[in-house]
Amino acid sequence: MLHLRPTVRPVNKQDLVDIYGDDLFGCSVRGYAVEFEDRCLGVAGVAYSKPLQCFSRMTAEMKTYPRQIVQTIRLVRKLLNDFTLPIYAMPDEDEPLTADGFLRHVGFEKLYGGLYIWVQP
Repeated sequence: MLHLRPTVRPVNKQDLVDIYGDDLFGCSVRGYAVEFEDRCLGVAGVAYSKPLQCFSRMTAEMKTYPRQIVQTIRLVRKLLNDFTLPIYAMPDEDEPLTADGFLRHVGFEKLYGGLYIWVQP
């Protein structure tokens, strides 16, 4: 029996609309999307805003695919390391119990309040 798995690929504008409900960024982005059966389950990357911002969001279904989450985190870390300017992030207000720990796990350092900065290894 063949078990299909989600695939990780470069993010596109439609992915952002599918996950956020609209193209909220208004700027260019680089990042990755996780797709399964023609549905976007999650996105992560960097928005070329001033200042640069890291973003990520996943559906509840995406949380059932930990391998793809880890794969995406690795790709986003490589992407973040390509930048020489500071990259900031804020925890998702809809995930108050896990967002802070997730940002720290990925490699962000808390500055103050809800603001985090990417710390290159």
